[in-house]
Amino acid sequence: MKRVIEITIVASVVLLLGGCATKKYVAKQTDPITAKVNEVEKQAQNTQKQLESDEPKISARRKSGFRRCARW
Repeated sequence: MKRVIEITIVASVVLLLGGCATKKYVAKQTDPITAKVNEVEKQAQNTQKQLESDEPKISARRKSGFRRCARW
């Protein structure tokens, strides 16, 4: 019985220690993902800025288009 308890304790310790990821490993795995997310975020911000700068032009064209349609 004592032998079974010893084996159980040793097996538990091995399983617990073997399944832990280090900070360095996690950083190595997640750094490429973080870089890609940051790149996509910058692209989205640039697109948003471009849309905001083009919005007045689009609105003006839309209004002039409605005026032309109303004349027909």
